[in-house]
Amino acid sequence: MCQQALADAAQLRSLSTGLTISPGAVPTVDSFKHLISTVDAAIDSLDSSAPSEIASDFHAVRAAYDQLNSQVQSATSLQQIGTDAAALGTPALRTSLTNIGNYFTNTCHLGTPTP
Repeated sequence: MCQQALADAAQLRSLSTGLTISPGAVPTVDSFKHLISTVDAAIDSLDSSAPSEIASDFHAVRAAYDQLNSQVQSATSLQQIGTDAAALGTPALRTSLTNIGNYFTNTCHLGTPTP
């Protein structure tokens, strides 16, 4: 799980840096569609191997991103994508994301500087 999470995190960092090409540039609808689709696929992959401590959190996040990805793929504007993404701000989902983040930090040591 930790190795897969590390690989997925590197891929997502690479994709997200490509959303803006130059200062002041506006990301495109297609770039966001691609990013959300890739995030959704990474979450799907991690969900299948989530340990029992965070399995229910991953299931909740996966369901939210599956729904978001479905909505975003039919979006025609950045405003519509923003509106769709607002659903990720629910307290329950934020708790699940925090639990997953804590697991990755404390168990996988992702985001922890190496000596």
